[in-house]
Amino acid sequence: MRSISVAAAVLLSLCAAGAHAQATSTRAIWNDPNGSGWQCQNYTCLDAVMRRTGASTEAIQMAYRLQGVRGNSPAWLSQIYRFGPMDVLVYDCANCRMGGFAVVHGPSSVFADTFMLETADNAMRGDRAFMARHPNALFTRYGERFVGVRPLTGGGRQFLFVNAIADCEACRPFGAIEFFLNFDGRGDPHERGVLSFVPASMAEHGVSPPGH
Repeated sequence: MRSISVAAAVLLSLCAAGAHAQATSTRAIWNDPNGSGWQCQNYTCLDAVMRRTGASTEAIQMAYRLQGVRGNSPAWLSQIYRFGPMDVLVYDCANCRMGGFAVVHGPSSVFADTFMLETADNAMRGDRAFMARHPNALFTRYGERFVGVRPLTGGGRQFLFVNAIADCEACRPFGAIEFFLNFDGRGDPHERGVLSFVPASMAEHGVSPPGH
């Protein structure tokens, strides 16, 4: 499995939600112009690279926020999906195996990739028949996708993600795990879970939500 013992414990950040905040500015995105960010193993290096390449103040501030809630692991914002008062932030990581997702409402942040590591891994390992067929199953490096949002009663939203599964890093995925993060009408996180094992094709394409 993906370095679960290292990554899973530090990324999930659940803060008390407050009033609706302004949408995350697109100026917080940093398009790493020459791939230098991927070489940085600490935030000091990433900060220096971002400043040298002309990153905006908002992008530098976002990178600082991300490393703070990710246990000092450097990362930067690469995409924003908007859903009413809530944003899905897609970030790239300098020293992790793939990028990730944060669902944000005001001061609240839920790191979807961390939830996947913790809960989806438990679902896989808890299924004895599945593990008997695929004892070396792992989440593939570029197999995580944001696949959409469903409305919930009371004005809430359910954010859906999938991550492809393979028998080795270089193997073709044989399936995927679909999982969800639910938020109530105020934007507070209140439920999460694994929906099912799904065909690998579901992890091949993400979505382009409104406002992206």
